[in-house]
Amino acid sequence: MSERGAKIAKEFESVSEYEANMRETGYARYSYQELMDREAKMTPMIEGASDVALFNSGAAAMHTALAAEGLRPGDRVVCARSIFATTKKEIERLVESGIQVTFIDTGDREEVERIVRENNPRLFVAESIANSTKMEMLDMAHLGAVVRDVNSSQQDVSPDEAFSKYASARERLSGVSQKTKERLLASIEEFRTGNNPFIFRDAISELMIETSQNRSGAVREVAKLVKYVLRESSRKKLSLLIDNTLPSPHLINPLKIIGGDVEKVIIESGTKHYQEGANEITLGIAYSDDPAKVRALKEQRIALGTYLQPSSENLMPNTIGERMPKIMESHARNALHLAETFNRIPGCDVSHPNLPQHANGELATQLAPQGSVTLFYVTLPEGVPANEFMQQVKDVAGDRIGLGTSFGHSKTWLSNYGLDSRTVRVAAGSEPEEESHEVASVFLRVLSGA
Repeated sequence: MSERGAKIAKEFESVSEYEANMRETGYARYSYQELMDREAKMTPMIEGASDVALFNSGAAAMHTALAAEGLRPGDRVVCARSIFATTKKEIERLVESGIQVTFIDTGDREEVERIVRENNPRLFVAESIANSTKMEMLDMAHLGAVVRDVNSSQQDVSPDEAFSKYASARERLSGVSQKTKERLLASIEEFRTGNNPFIFRDAISELMIETSQNRSGAVREVAKLVKYVLRESSRKKLSLLIDNTLPSPHLINPLKIIGGDVEKVIIESGTKHYQEGANEITLGIAYSDDPAKVRALKEQRIALGTYLQPSSENLMPNTIGERMPKIMESHARNALHLAETFNRIPGCDVSHPNLPQHANGELATQLAPQGSVTLFYVTLPEGVPANEFMQQVKDVAGDRIGLGTSFGHSKTWLSNYGLDSRTVRVAAGSEPEEESHEVASVFLRVLSGA
Protein backbone atom coordinates (compact mmCIF):
# COMPACT_ATOMS: atom_id res chain seq x y z
CA MET A 1 0.00 0.00 0.00
CA SER A 2 1.34 3.46 -0.89
CA GLU A 3 2.22 6.01 1.79
CA ARG A 4 -0.78 8.16 2.71
CA GLY A 5 -1.19 11.43 4.65
CA ALA A 6 -2.30 11.94 8.26
CA LYS A 7 -5.44 10.12 9.40
CA ILE A 8 -8.59 12.03 10.37
CA ALA A 9 -8.87 10.07 13.65
CA LYS A 10 -5.58 8.91 15.08
CA GLU A 11 -5.08 5.46 16.59
CA PHE A 12 -3.01 5.24 19.78
CA GLU A 13 -0.90 2.48 21.31
CA SER A 14 -1.54 3.33 24.97
CA VAL A 15 -4.03 5.12 27.18
CA SER A 16 -1.40 7.68 28.26
CA GLU A 17 -0.65 8.53 24.61
CA TYR A 18 -4.39 8.69 23.90
CA GLU A 19 -5.08 11.08 26.78
CA ALA A 20 -2.15 13.36 25.94
CA ASN A 21 -3.06 13.62 22.28
CA MET A 22 -6.78 14.03 22.81
CA ARG A 23 -6.12 16.99 25.07
CA GLU A 24 -3.96 18.57 22.39
CA THR A 25 -5.75 17.65 19.17
CA GLY A 26 -8.51 15.06 18.99
CA TYR A 27 -10.23 15.09 15.62
CA ALA A 28 -8.38 16.63 12.69
CA ARG A 29 -10.97 19.41 12.40
CA TYR A 30 -9.78 20.64 15.81
CA SER A 31 -6.08 20.52 15.00
CA TYR A 32 -3.94 17.56 14.02
CA GLN A 33 -0.27 17.33 14.89
CA GLU A 34 1.05 17.72 11.35
CA LEU A 35 -1.01 20.90 10.94
CA MET A 36 0.31 22.36 14.18
CA ASP A 37 3.86 21.49 13.16
CA ARG A 38 3.37 23.06 9.73
CA GLU A 39 1.96 26.27 11.19
CA ALA A 40 4.81 26.51 13.68
CA LYS A 41 7.31 26.04 10.85
CA MET A 42 5.66 28.65 8.63
CA THR A 43 5.37 31.38 11.26
CA PRO A 44 9.05 32.45 11.04
CA MET A 45 8.59 32.88 7.26
CA ILE A 46 6.50 35.98 7.90
CA GLU A 47 8.34 38.74 9.69
CA GLY A 48 6.31 40.04 12.62
CA ALA A 49 3.80 37.17 12.69
CA SER A 50 3.01 35.71 16.10
CA ASP A 51 1.32 32.65 14.60
CA VAL A 52 -0.17 31.30 11.36
CA ALA A 53 -3.46 29.50 10.70
CA LEU A 54 -3.94 27.30 7.63
CA PHE A 55 -7.27 26.71 5.85
CA ASN A 56 -8.58 24.63 2.97
CA SER A 57 -8.76 27.67 0.65
CA GLY A 58 -8.27 31.42 0.60
CA ALA A 59 -12.06 31.90 0.61
CA ALA A 60 -12.30 29.67 3.70
CA ALA A 61 -9.65 31.76 5.45
CA MET A 62 -11.54 34.98 4.69
CA HIS A 63 -14.90 33.47 5.73
CA THR A 64 -13.41 32.29 9.02
CA ALA A 65 -11.71 35.62 9.69
CA LEU A 66 -14.96 37.51 9.14
CA ALA A 67 -16.80 35.14 11.48
CA ALA A 68 -14.06 35.50 14.12
CA GLU A 69 -14.58 39.27 14.24
CA GLY A 70 -17.94 38.71 15.96
CA LEU A 71 -19.75 41.51 14.15
CA ARG A 72 -23.12 42.45 15.64
CA PRO A 73 -26.17 44.39 14.45
CA GLY A 74 -25.33 48.08 14.51
CA ASP A 75 -21.68 47.57 13.60
CA ARG A 76 -20.32 49.25 10.49
CA VAL A 77 -17.99 47.77 7.90
CA VAL A 78 -15.96 49.57 5.25
CA CYS A 79 -14.90 47.40 2.32
CA ALA A 80 -13.00 47.89 -0.92
CA ARG A 81 -15.08 48.02 -4.08
CA SER A 82 -12.38 46.03 -5.85
CA ILE A 83 -12.10 42.81 -3.88
CA PHE A 84 -12.40 39.09 -4.57
CA ALA A 85 -15.98 38.40 -5.68
CA THR A 86 -16.65 35.76 -3.01
CA THR A 87 -15.51 38.15 -0.28
CA LYS A 88 -17.66 40.94 -1.68
CA LYS A 89 -20.77 38.78 -1.69
CA GLU A 90 -20.13 37.75 1.91
CA ILE A 91 -19.68 41.38 2.95
CA GLU A 92 -22.92 42.33 1.17
CA ARG A 93 -24.80 39.63 3.09
CA LEU A 94 -23.80 41.28 6.38
CA VAL A 95 -26.51 43.87 5.71
CA GLU A 96 -29.11 41.16 6.34
CA SER A 97 -27.79 40.95 9.93
CA GLY A 98 -28.25 44.66 10.59
CA ILE A 99 -24.66 45.63 9.78
CA GLN A 100 -24.05 48.78 7.75
CA VAL A 101 -21.63 48.36 4.83
CA THR A 102 -19.88 51.08 2.83
CA PHE A 103 -17.80 50.32 -0.29
CA ILE A 104 -14.90 52.59 -1.22
CA ASP A 105 -12.01 53.05 -3.64
CA THR A 106 -9.05 51.92 -1.54
CA GLY A 107 -6.61 53.37 -4.05
CA ASP A 108 -7.84 56.86 -3.10
CA ARG A 109 -6.03 57.77 0.10
CA GLU A 110 -8.23 60.80 0.82
CA GLU A 111 -11.44 58.81 0.36
CA VAL A 112 -10.18 56.06 2.67
CA GLU A 113 -9.46 58.54 5.46
CA ARG A 114 -12.71 60.47 5.00
CA ILE A 115 -14.93 57.38 5.01
CA VAL A 116 -13.17 55.84 8.02
CA ARG A 117 -13.49 59.03 10.04
CA GLU A 118 -17.10 59.69 9.03
CA ASN A 119 -18.40 56.13 9.43
CA ASN A 120 -16.51 55.07 12.55
CA PRO A 121 -16.46 51.44 11.31
CA ARG A 122 -15.86 48.34 13.38
CA LEU A 123 -14.05 46.54 10.52
CA PHE A 124 -12.11 47.59 7.41
CA VAL A 125 -11.72 44.97 4.64
CA ALA A 126 -9.52 45.42 1.58
CA GLU A 127 -6.81 43.93 -0.60
CA SER A 128 -3.31 45.38 -0.23
CA ILE A 129 -3.22 45.46 -4.03
CA ALA A 130 -6.47 44.69 -5.83
CA ASN A 131 -6.62 41.89 -8.35
CA SER A 132 -8.60 44.12 -10.72
CA THR A 133 -7.88 45.94 -13.95
CA LYS A 134 -7.06 49.15 -12.06
CA MET A 135 -4.92 47.31 -9.47
CA GLU A 136 -5.76 49.80 -6.73
CA MET A 137 -3.10 49.91 -4.02
CA LEU A 138 -3.95 50.58 -0.39
CA ASP A 139 -1.68 53.00 1.48
CA MET A 140 -1.46 50.79 4.57
CA ALA A 141 0.91 53.04 6.53
CA HIS A 142 -1.48 55.95 6.16
CA LEU A 143 -4.46 53.73 7.04
CA GLY A 144 -2.66 52.52 10.16
CA ALA A 145 -2.11 56.10 11.30
CA VAL A 146 -5.78 56.95 10.71
CA VAL A 147 -6.91 53.86 12.64
CA ARG A 148 -4.71 54.74 15.62
CA ASP A 149 -6.13 58.23 15.70
CA VAL A 150 -9.74 57.07 15.35
CA ASN A 151 -9.38 54.35 17.98
CA SER A 152 -7.69 56.67 20.46
CA SER A 153 -10.61 59.10 20.29
CA GLN A 154 -13.28 56.48 20.92
CA GLN A 155 -15.15 56.33 24.19
CA ASP A 156 -17.27 53.38 25.27
CA VAL A 157 -20.99 54.16 25.25
CA SER A 158 -23.33 51.87 27.18
CA PRO A 159 -26.75 50.92 25.78
CA ASP A 160 -28.34 52.82 28.70
CA GLU A 161 -26.39 55.98 27.81
CA ALA A 162 -27.29 55.65 24.14
CA PHE A 163 -30.96 55.17 25.04
CA SER A 164 -30.96 58.27 27.25
CA LYS A 165 -29.27 60.36 24.57
CA TYR A 166 -31.81 59.29 21.97
CA ALA A 167 -34.81 59.75 24.28
CA SER A 168 -33.71 63.25 25.28
CA ALA A 169 -34.06 64.33 21.65
CA ARG A 170 -37.48 62.70 21.22
CA GLU A 171 -40.27 64.44 23.09
CA ARG A 172 -42.56 61.40 22.89
CA LEU A 173 -40.02 59.25 24.75
CA SER A 174 -39.37 61.70 27.57
CA GLY A 175 -42.16 60.22 29.71
CA VAL A 176 -41.37 56.54 29.15
CA SER A 177 -41.37 54.60 32.42
CA GLN A 178 -38.26 52.92 33.81
CA LYS A 179 -39.98 49.54 33.37
CA THR A 180 -40.55 50.10 29.63
CA LYS A 181 -37.02 51.45 29.24
CA GLU A 182 -35.58 48.34 30.87
CA ARG A 183 -37.77 46.08 28.72
CA LEU A 184 -36.62 47.89 25.57
CA LEU A 185 -32.95 47.67 26.58
CA ALA A 186 -33.28 43.96 27.40
CA SER A 187 -34.97 43.35 24.04
CA ILE A 188 -32.25 45.28 22.21
CA GLU A 189 -29.52 43.13 23.79
CA GLU A 190 -31.43 39.98 22.88
CA PHE A 191 -31.87 41.29 19.33
CA ARG A 192 -28.14 42.04 19.17
CA THR A 193 -27.32 38.34 19.52
CA GLY A 194 -30.38 36.69 17.96
CA ASN A 195 -31.50 39.23 15.34
CA ASN A 196 -35.17 38.33 16.03
CA PRO A 197 -37.48 41.39 15.62
CA PHE A 198 -40.49 39.67 17.26
CA ILE A 199 -38.96 40.08 20.72
CA PHE A 200 -40.07 43.75 20.67
CA ARG A 201 -43.79 42.96 20.68
CA ASP A 202 -44.32 43.51 24.43
CA ALA A 203 -42.16 46.65 24.46
CA ILE A 204 -44.11 48.07 21.49
CA SER A 205 -47.42 47.45 23.27
CA GLU A 206 -46.18 49.23 26.40
CA LEU A 207 -44.85 52.12 24.32
CA MET A 208 -48.24 52.51 22.61
CA ILE A 209 -49.91 52.94 26.01
CA GLU A 210 -47.34 55.31 27.49
CA THR A 211 -46.92 57.55 24.43
CA SER A 212 -50.45 57.35 22.99
CA GLN A 213 -49.13 56.25 19.61
CA ASN A 214 -50.82 53.79 17.29
CA ARG A 215 -49.03 50.51 16.55
CA SER A 216 -47.40 51.64 13.31
CA GLY A 217 -46.08 54.79 15.00
CA ALA A 218 -44.71 52.80 17.96
CA VAL A 219 -43.09 50.29 15.60
CA ARG A 220 -41.33 53.08 13.70
CA GLU A 221 -40.20 54.66 16.97
CA VAL A 222 -38.76 51.39 18.26
CA ALA A 223 -37.03 50.68 14.93
CA LYS A 224 -35.26 54.06 15.04
CA LEU A 225 -34.38 53.60 18.69
CA VAL A 226 -32.94 50.14 18.16
CA LYS A 227 -30.85 51.26 15.20
CA TYR A 228 -29.46 54.19 17.19
CA VAL A 229 -28.67 52.24 20.37
CA LEU A 230 -27.02 49.39 18.48
CA ARG A 231 -24.89 51.76 16.47
CA GLU A 232 -23.80 53.92 19.39
CA SER A 233 -23.13 51.08 21.85
CA SER A 234 -21.42 48.65 19.47
CA ARG A 235 -17.76 47.92 20.12
CA LYS A 236 -15.93 50.87 18.63
CA LYS A 237 -12.38 49.65 18.13
CA LEU A 238 -11.58 49.37 14.43
CA SER A 239 -9.88 46.20 13.16
CA LEU A 240 -8.33 45.57 9.75
CA LEU A 241 -8.74 42.52 7.53
CA ILE A 242 -6.27 42.73 4.65
CA ASP A 243 -6.07 40.30 1.72
CA ASN A 244 -2.39 40.25 0.76
CA THR A 245 -2.56 37.52 -1.90
CA LEU A 246 -0.99 39.43 -4.79
CA PRO A 247 2.30 40.50 -3.18
CA SER A 248 2.62 37.97 -0.31
CA PRO A 249 4.67 39.12 2.69
CA HIS A 250 7.90 38.56 0.77
CA LEU A 251 7.20 41.53 -1.51
CA ILE A 252 5.00 43.66 0.78
CA ASN A 253 4.44 42.85 4.45
CA PRO A 254 1.34 44.54 5.94
CA LEU A 255 2.42 43.67 9.49
CA LYS A 256 5.56 45.77 9.12
CA ILE A 257 3.89 48.58 7.18
CA ILE A 258 0.85 49.05 9.42
CA GLY A 259 2.84 48.51 12.61
CA GLY A 260 1.73 47.69 16.13
CA ASP A 261 -1.21 49.00 18.18
CA VAL A 262 -3.66 48.25 15.35
CA GLU A 263 -5.77 45.09 15.39
CA LYS A 264 -5.30 43.27 12.09
CA VAL A 265 -5.47 39.91 10.38
CA ILE A 266 -3.78 39.28 7.05
CA ILE A 267 -5.30 36.76 4.64
CA GLU A 268 -3.77 35.10 1.60
CA SER A 269 -4.83 32.52 -0.92
CA GLY A 270 -1.87 30.19 -0.57
CA THR A 271 -3.12 28.36 -3.66
CA LYS A 272 -1.13 30.94 -5.60
CA HIS A 273 2.33 31.43 -4.13
CA TYR A 274 2.87 28.83 -1.39
CA GLN A 275 3.37 25.73 -3.55
CA GLU A 276 6.53 26.59 -5.48
CA GLY A 277 4.42 26.49 -8.64
CA ALA A 278 3.18 22.92 -8.03
CA ASN A 279 -0.50 23.89 -8.60
CA GLU A 280 -1.76 20.84 -6.66
CA ILE A 281 -3.94 22.03 -3.75
CA THR A 282 -6.15 24.86 -2.61
CA LEU A 283 -4.83 26.58 0.50
CA GLY A 284 -5.63 29.57 2.68
CA ILE A 285 -3.32 31.35 5.13
CA ALA A 286 -4.08 33.88 7.86
CA TYR A 287 -1.60 35.54 10.20
CA SER A 288 -1.33 38.40 12.65
CA ASP A 289 1.08 40.02 15.09
CA ASP A 290 -1.59 39.58 17.78
CA PRO A 291 -1.71 36.04 19.24
CA ALA A 292 -5.31 36.58 20.40
CA LYS A 293 -6.39 37.24 16.82
CA VAL A 294 -4.94 33.96 15.58
CA ARG A 295 -6.39 32.05 18.53
CA ALA A 296 -9.81 33.42 17.62
CA LEU A 297 -9.26 32.27 14.02
CA LYS A 298 -8.36 28.75 15.10
CA GLU A 299 -11.33 28.55 17.45
CA GLN A 300 -13.64 29.65 14.64
CA ARG A 301 -11.94 27.16 12.32
CA ILE A 302 -13.08 24.37 14.67
CA ALA A 303 -16.68 25.57 14.49
CA LEU A 304 -16.69 25.90 10.71
CA GLY A 305 -14.48 22.96 9.78
CA THR A 306 -12.38 25.13 7.45
CA TYR A 307 -9.06 23.59 8.48
CA LEU A 308 -6.52 22.43 5.87
CA GLN A 309 -7.16 18.77 5.13
CA PRO A 310 -4.33 16.35 6.03
CA SER A 311 -4.06 15.16 2.42
CA SER A 312 -3.45 18.75 1.29
CA GLU A 313 -1.09 19.62 4.13
CA ASN A 314 0.97 16.57 3.16
CA LEU A 315 1.46 18.05 -0.34
CA MET A 316 2.82 21.41 0.82
CA PRO A 317 6.51 21.76 -0.09
CA ASN A 318 8.79 21.31 2.90
CA THR A 319 11.24 23.79 1.37
CA ILE A 320 8.72 26.62 1.01
CA GLY A 321 10.28 28.66 3.82
CA GLU A 322 13.69 28.66 2.18
CA ARG A 323 12.64 28.93 -1.46
CA MET A 324 9.61 31.21 -1.47
CA PRO A 325 11.45 34.59 -1.11
CA LYS A 326 13.57 33.96 -4.20
CA ILE A 327 10.63 32.59 -6.16
CA MET A 328 8.58 35.68 -5.35
CA GLU A 329 11.44 37.94 -6.40
CA SER A 330 11.56 36.12 -9.75
CA HIS A 331 7.79 36.45 -10.24
CA ALA A 332 7.85 40.18 -9.42
CA ARG A 333 10.92 40.90 -11.57
CA ASN A 334 9.42 39.10 -14.54
CA ALA A 335 6.02 40.76 -14.13
CA LEU A 336 7.55 44.23 -14.07
CA HIS A 337 9.75 43.49 -17.09
CA LEU A 338 6.80 42.16 -19.09
CA ALA A 339 4.65 45.13 -18.07
CA GLU A 340 7.37 47.53 -19.20
CA THR A 341 7.58 45.63 -22.50
CA PHE A 342 3.85 46.07 -23.18
CA ASN A 343 4.10 49.68 -22.02
CA ARG A 344 6.46 50.45 -24.91
CA ILE A 345 4.06 49.05 -27.53
CA PRO A 346 1.87 51.76 -29.11
CA GLY A 347 -1.81 51.35 -28.30
CA CYS A 348 -1.33 49.15 -25.21
CA ASP A 349 -2.80 50.36 -21.93
CA VAL A 350 -0.94 48.65 -19.08
CA SER A 351 -1.99 48.49 -15.42
CA HIS A 352 0.86 47.58 -13.05
CA PRO A 353 1.36 49.37 -9.71
CA ASN A 354 5.05 50.08 -10.34
CA LEU A 355 4.56 51.84 -13.66
CA PRO A 356 4.79 55.65 -13.51
CA GLN A 357 1.30 56.19 -14.95
CA HIS A 358 -0.36 54.16 -12.19
CA ALA A 359 -2.33 56.20 -9.65
CA ASN A 360 -0.37 54.58 -6.82
CA GLY A 361 2.91 54.18 -8.70
CA GLU A 362 4.99 56.25 -6.30
CA LEU A 363 3.80 54.22 -3.32
CA ALA A 364 4.43 50.88 -5.07
CA THR A 365 7.94 51.90 -6.08
CA GLN A 366 8.68 53.08 -2.56
CA LEU A 367 7.57 49.81 -0.97
CA ALA A 368 8.80 47.35 -3.61
CA PRO A 369 11.09 48.97 -6.20
CA GLN A 370 11.84 45.63 -7.87
CA GLY A 371 8.15 44.89 -8.35
CA SER A 372 5.17 44.74 -6.01
CA VAL A 373 3.04 42.10 -7.77
CA THR A 374 3.33 38.94 -9.83
CA LEU A 375 0.65 39.79 -12.40
CA PHE A 376 -0.73 42.78 -14.29
CA TYR A 377 -3.40 43.75 -16.83
CA VAL A 378 -3.00 45.02 -20.37
CA THR A 379 -5.65 46.35 -22.73
CA LEU A 380 -4.48 45.58 -26.25
CA PRO A 381 -4.51 48.05 -29.18
CA GLU A 382 -7.72 48.70 -31.09
CA GLY A 383 -8.57 45.84 -33.40
CA VAL A 384 -6.62 43.22 -31.39
CA PRO A 385 -9.08 40.85 -29.65
CA ALA A 386 -7.72 39.26 -26.50
CA ASN A 387 -8.67 35.71 -27.46
CA GLU A 388 -6.93 35.98 -30.84
CA PHE A 389 -3.82 37.48 -29.23
CA MET A 390 -3.71 34.67 -26.65
CA GLN A 391 -4.04 31.98 -29.30
CA GLN A 392 -1.32 33.54 -31.47
CA VAL A 393 0.99 33.75 -28.44
CA LYS A 394 0.31 30.10 -27.67
CA ASP A 395 0.95 29.10 -31.29
CA VAL A 396 4.33 30.85 -31.25
CA ALA A 397 5.45 30.01 -27.72
CA GLY A 398 4.07 26.51 -27.40
CA ASP A 399 4.60 25.06 -23.93
CA ARG A 400 6.62 28.05 -22.74
CA ILE A 401 3.40 30.00 -22.02
CA GLY A 402 0.21 28.71 -20.43
CA LEU A 403 -3.42 29.69 -20.92
CA GLY A 404 -5.61 29.58 -17.82
CA THR A 405 -6.63 31.22 -14.58
CA SER A 406 -4.91 31.55 -11.20
CA PHE A 407 -1.26 32.57 -10.87
CA GLY A 408 1.96 31.67 -9.10
CA HIS A 409 2.90 29.19 -11.82
CA SER A 410 6.46 28.41 -12.83
CA LYS A 411 5.76 29.73 -16.35
CA THR A 412 3.78 32.77 -17.52
CA TRP A 413 0.03 32.31 -17.96
CA LEU A 414 -2.48 34.43 -19.87
CA SER A 415 -6.18 34.79 -19.05
CA ASN A 416 -9.13 36.79 -20.34
CA TYR A 417 -11.64 35.37 -17.85
CA GLY A 418 -14.22 37.95 -16.77
CA LEU A 419 -12.51 40.74 -18.71
CA ASP A 420 -13.52 42.80 -21.73
CA SER A 421 -12.72 41.63 -25.23
CA ARG A 422 -9.35 43.44 -25.46
CA THR A 423 -7.97 42.98 -21.94
CA VAL A 424 -5.61 40.22 -20.84
CA ARG A 425 -4.25 39.34 -17.42
CA VAL A 426 -0.59 38.39 -17.57
CA ALA A 427 0.49 36.23 -14.63
CA ALA A 428 4.27 36.18 -14.76
CA GLY A 429 6.03 32.90 -14.10
CA SER A 430 9.08 32.40 -11.91
CA GLU A 431 11.18 31.33 -14.87
CA PRO A 432 14.84 32.50 -15.11
CA GLU A 433 15.31 36.05 -16.35
CA GLU A 434 16.54 35.02 -19.81
CA GLU A 435 13.45 32.85 -20.32
CA SER A 436 11.21 35.72 -19.28
CA HIS A 437 12.90 37.88 -21.90
CA GLU A 438 12.05 35.22 -24.47
CA VAL A 439 8.41 35.42 -23.36
CA ALA A 440 8.54 39.20 -23.83
CA SER A 441 9.92 38.73 -27.35
CA VAL A 442 6.95 36.48 -28.19
CA PHE A 443 4.53 39.22 -27.13
CA LEU A 444 6.42 41.76 -29.25
CA ARG A 445 6.48 39.41 -32.24
CA VAL A 446 2.73 38.73 -32.09
CA LEU A 447 1.73 42.38 -31.65
CA SER A 448 4.08 43.54 -34.41
CA GLY A 449 2.60 40.98 -36.80
CA ALA A 450 5.99 39.51 -37.53
